[in-house]
Amino acid sequence: SHGTLIPKEYGGNMDSRACTVGTIVYLPVFVKGALFGVGDVHAAQGDGEVCGTAIEIDAEVTIKLVVNKTKKIQRPQYETNEYFMTTAWGETTDDAAKIALRDMIEWLVAEKGLTREEAYALCSCAVDMRISQLVDITPGVRAVLPKSIFT
Repeated sequence: SHGTLIPKEYGGNMDSRACTVGTIVYLPVFVKGALFGVGDVHAAQGDGEVCGTAIEIDAEVTIKLVVNKTKKIQRPQYETNEYFMTTAWGETTDDAAKIALRDMIEWLVAEKGLTREEAYALCSCAVDMRISQLVDITPGVRAVLPKSIFT
């Protein structure tokens, strides 16, 4: 079983302001028959959630779950109308940033047909690295790519 207190590759306590109304959250599934849970809803949270709490609230959440057996990812990813985001956690923020960046490069290669070199260069020009949270023992960072660069 996987706990939900610590953010990990399967999700857990991701504490990201990117997880909000209208965001598509892609989660990897590592075991057949996996379960799903949602919680720790915030009325407001800054990038970085730097202490033990944001503005915690009760909430009714409506979600739609779809199993996509063709999408193979190693960590959660987010998508909005404006952005595509990869996210990762590590022992340090540097580790998390490197993993999130590698995942973004892999996404650009797989979904946009770029070479690894093209994807890496594009990330340097267009991707924002944002801290999701610092409060957990594994800090979180997300790589944020504006979809507008493809139009």
